[in-house]
Amino acid sequence: MLALGITLAVVLAVWIGLVGPLTSLYAGRSERLSQRQTLARHMEQLAATRPALEARAAELGRQSPSAVTANGNILSGSSTPVATAALQSLVQDIATNAGASLSSVESLPGETVAGYRRVGVKLSLSASWPVLIRFLQSLEQSNTPMAVDDLQIRSSASSSAADQQPLDAGLSIYAPAGPAIAEPTSDSAK
Repeated sequence: MLALGITLAVVLAVWIGLVGPLTSLYAGRSERLSQRQTLARHMEQLAATRPALEARAAELGRQSPSAVTANGNILSGSSTPVATAALQSLVQDIATNAGASLSSVESLPGETVAGYRRVGVKLSLSASWPVLIRFLQSLEQSNTPMAVDDLQIRSSASSSAADQQPLDAGLSIYAPAGPAIAEPTSDSAK
């Protein structure tokens, strides 16, 4: 009986000390392998869509700027300052319709990539939480695609009603503008 008890104790100790951790290690590595295989399949699916996306981007790039601008998708303007002024006007109209009051609007430097421009404005506004949300939703629903960056919201005063508490917000808004119209230089005018 004693030998049988010692044998069972040794088998149990080996199981707890060696076999148990090995099976746990195997199960953990098996789970990680399964996750990595799932990730690899997902990445392969995404990679398979790349040629179609590149073809679509090339197709959009071949469209004439007037056709793209006619759809109301990008800002028009012969120069970056004109396109920035159009963006300022659009943002001011959206803020007024949402019920927000703009404290300041500042032009940001434009950027040109592949012949198209990105213009931006930095603004500060005061509004309650519902008005601020309505303003951001109106930006999102605009025909002109706009990106909001560097959003900072601060409480400007204490109030008993949290949703009516005045807030000060600062944010940058960027939008695409059509290609710049080449202006004749003094050398080409001669």
